[in-house]
Amino acid sequence: MIPENVLDKYIKVWNLVERNAPESPAARAIMQGMEQKYAGIREQAHALRTAMSGGPSAPPPEPEGRPWEEVYADQQQRKRWDAQQQQNQQQKQQQTPDWRNAAANAFEWAASYAHQAFGALEAQHLAERVKVEGRNNASGSLSIIARFDPNVANYASLLSPPQKEMIAAMIARKLQEEIVFQLSR
Repeated sequence: MIPENVLDKYIKVWNLVERNAPESPAARAIMQGMEQKYAGIREQAHALRTAMSGGPSAPPPEPEGRPWEEVYADQQQRKRWDAQQQQNQQQKQQQTPDWRNAAANAFEWAASYAHQAFGALEAQHLAERVKVEGRNNASGSLSIIARFDPNVANYASLLSPPQKEMIAAMIARKLQEEIVFQLSR
């Protein structure tokens, strides 16, 4: 049984993919990672979403491109070939292979991939901490304000440009929703 908080997270990421937001590619990657980690999450999330909406809902989008397992297997095969070539050269020079470097390279690749995958999630968490408020002024005008906590602004300045773009797009969406809400009153 998949924990409820994991299902909720999967559905939130799914909603990002459906809206075809700028962060859709990163959201798809997160969905693929969750599908690999939690067997049957697609089906359970689809059933939960259908039950919540009270009617049929579209199934989760199919992953784009090659599955991660294939990419990983190709990379591993390429690394094994490179390691074999290096080993052959070292044997010619009467040296033993240095497996520590190969292990370090594998861990470096895994860390880089994890950083990219979770960068989208970190950007979402930061954007959720930005408060968007609307208010009617004494002059009769309407103001929509996005308030950034100083800690959020300082931390966001350290993110990569794609992460900053994702945060900006999410905040723009929040501003749009607030404007629609204020104009509907």
